[in-house]
Amino acid sequence: MSKKMAKGTKKSGIATSMLKTLDRMANAAESHNVAEAVEMSQTSEINGHFSIPDGIKILRNLKAERRLDVKQFFYAVDLLKVQQERIIIISFSESIDELVGWILYKYELDKKSSD
Repeated sequence: MSKKMAKGTKKSGIATSMLKTLDRMANAAESHNVAEAVEMSQTSEINGHFSIPDGIKILRNLKAERRLDVKQFFYAVDLLKVQQERIIIISFSESIDELVGWILYKYELDKKSSD
C-alpha cells in the first residue's frame, strides 16, 4: 500500500506541475492576445481617422479650387495608398498652403527622380 501512495503522490506532483505549466502558457497567450487587440485597436483608430475617402475629399477640394492640376491630383491620390503619406495629407488639411506645398514638393521630387 505504501508503494501505491508513493506512486499516487508522484502522479499528483506531476499533475500539479502540468497544471502550473498550462496555467503559465494560458497567461502568456492571454497577454499576447491583449497586446494584439490593443495594437489592432490603435491601427483601426488611425485608419478610421485617416481614411482614404477623407483624403480624397480634401484632394478634390484642392482640385476644385485649382490648387492642383489633374496630374498633381492623381499623384496625391496615389500617395493616399501609403498610410504615412495619408496621415500627413490629412494632418496638413488644416493648413491648405502647407498641404499644397508638401504635395507639390513630393510631386517635383518624384518627377526629377524619374527623369
